[in-house]
Amino acid sequence: MDSRDPAEEWYASPGGDLSQGDIVRLIPFGLIDAPLTICRPHNADPRGKANYYPLDQLPTKQRTIQYLHANFKFALGIVLWPDCQIDKLKNQGHPEKKWFAAVAPVIPLSELAAELRDRVRSFDRAQWFPLPAKLPELPDESYVDLRFVWTLRYSLLSDRIITLSEGAKQALRLHKFWFDTEVRVRAQVECPHCHKPVESSVLFQYKDFGEDEGSEE
Repeated sequence: MDSRDPAEEWYASPGGDLSQGDIVRLIPFGLIDAPLTICRPHNADPRGKANYYPLDQLPTKQRTIQYLHANFKFALGIVLWPDCQIDKLKNQGHPEKKWFAAVAPVIPLSELAAELRDRVRSFDRAQWFPLPAKLPELPDESYVDLRFVWTLRYSLLSDRIITLSEGAKQALRLHKFWFDTEVRVRAQVECPHCHKPVESSVLFQYKDFGEDEGSEE
């Protein structure tokens, strides 16, 4: 990436379909609290009355609708799944209301302690992936918090404001690999024979998720 203006090479305009690296407005993220609390509405309208139960006191009779309470906030979010996985449910003919994808929150860098911000900017914290500001879509320098990954329905991911460039997507993939495995892959490695830099992406074989792999939900 060009250090003179990282935002220019870091972002692109969103495509026609939901894609890895898309940044969307107003997604929920948070934690499932303990002890678990189950909510069972009296009818299909969640705005009406409901019964609340601790998990160990939940009646055995099953209902068609029940909800799990969580502590959450709203923020920008970024789509994490590769495009082949995002498109899998659609390609298998499932109705759009069943489609879902994994996202993580995008949070202003200013919410971190001052002593951490430079470490995030230099890609030195596995759990936080840096995002430069880009006016007007992303006015604040931000970061992706890879600790909070949620699956959401497509209908919650329609307000896409910007997406990552191909180079930035690759950087995100490598950063998430580091977070998930504690094994860090540098963007470039030195060839042991000629000692020239080689892009680390050539060391990976990218696999397209086949149509026959696993169940949907």
